Amino acid sequence: MTPNFGLSWKVFRRLFLIGATALILFKFIGCVQENLAWQEATHLAALASEDLANDQRELARGNLSLALGMSPRHVEASRSAAYLADLEGDSRAVSYHETVLASRDADADDWRRAALSAARSENGDLALKWAAKYSKMTEDASFPHLVRAELYAAQGNREEQERELRTALANRESIETLNALVAFLLAQNEDVSLHSAEAASLLRRISAVDSGPAGLEALRLALSSGILEQTELQDWLNAYRSHPASNPASTLFVDEIELQLFPNSRQSVFDGVVSRGRNLAPSARVPLALWLLQNDQAASVLPLLPLGDAMQDPLAFQCWINSAIAMKMWAEADDALLHASNPLPPYQTQALQATIAGMRGDSSKSEKIWSEVLASNRTRRPVLLELLTSLTRAGQWKTFYAELPVLLNDPKWAIKTVETLIPAVRQHRDSTLMLEFYRRTLKTRFLVSEALPMDRAAYTRLVLGESVPLEEL
Repeated sequence: MTPNFGLSWKVFRRLFLIGATALILFKFIGCVQENLAWQEATHLAALASEDLANDQRELARGNLSLALGMSPRHVEASRSAAYLADLEGDSRAVSYHETVLASRDADADDWRRAALSAARSENGDLALKWAAKYSKMTEDASFPHLVRAELYAAQGNREEQERELRTALANRESIETLNALVAFLLAQNEDVSLHSAEAASLLRRISAVDSGPAGLEALRLALSSGILEQTELQDWLNAYRSHPASNPASTLFVDEIELQLFPNSRQSVFDGVVSRGRNLAPSARVPLALWLLQNDQAASVLPLLPLGDAMQDPLAFQCWINSAIAMKMWAEADDALLHASNPLPPYQTQALQATIAGMRGDSSKSEKIWSEVLASNRTRRPVLLELLTSLTRAGQWKTFYAELPVLLNDPKWAIKTVETLIPAVRQHRDSTLMLEFYRRTLKTRFLVSEALPMDRAAYTRLVLGESVPLEEL
């Protein structure tokens, strides 16, 4: 047989060139497809990262599934998938971490997260191997001890866990090592009183060395965990107020504590909130105004947010209107809503006008305004949901239930509607109203077998003393 398989050299060369060209073209198309898949996976990974930042886990899960289906070794998608799996205690996180660590893009934080993830999954060999790598990269001798502590915690060996945590702290004092030991001490439910003084000392140390959120959080934890003596509380409250990371909004936390500890000084606490907020931008006063309203202090909102200032920000203006309504300043509220500087969109203005008319006893005017605003916004689903929430607050149940099916019969909005309206209906603190709401939702085709309203309805029936079949619980 000749080298050219009995073909003439001319034919052989032609067939060879055709085959080589086909092979090159095949490889080229494969590379193009792979590159396009990688680009799409990169786009989906970026979307998933945004979803996770907004705590939209289901959306992130869908985008990551598509991204890894297109490019299984995509580093950013694997990194986000590992983060999501760690959040949910999913042991598959370790395999995603392995993909990241196998790439040239892996940094020290990747090794650190992977080691902790492996420890939580009780994969001791990998956890210690990755912890050692991180320790070598960062010269952090404490980290392997923190990982061993995680492994001992998973085994229920508290004695060894404590020993490793104290060794980690001895090797390197950091917010991480201090917080890890604090968490261990506060978790000893039966012996928490024995560790209170040490836990408080460690938390005070964190607040002293960290002038940011971690330091403020340490003070908050001490004040809320019941480890402080009564005689120490005022000193800790003052430390919280004076911490560099504290601000007028975050200080509401200690205001709440002072209301409970010193009920005779309630008015001075409220006056202090108003005083702290006077020089803030109107938008920054909103958390303070909301807190005052929650504590039935509508009268304190008006000096905190004069009408001229409130009109500079929609949320601030809503706080002012709600305060005026709470104080039955009907005419003033109506005038403010009609003012040219009213920053609210028309539908919100109309909803408030309808609410005020109803509270003043003018039911015909209230029903007319509700009818107009609902008719003009029925196709705008987010606005309609907001209007339904306003109807529950105004107690306009007949109109509410007439409009509710519009959203419940929309498969894209049914569940979101129920989740949004449950807190609004619950504000009335009436179990009969809650049960009626759940029963109405369960009559719609998209929610007839939905777990959320079914479970809530069964629980509410029990609260009302009704018998509930075991299969419904």
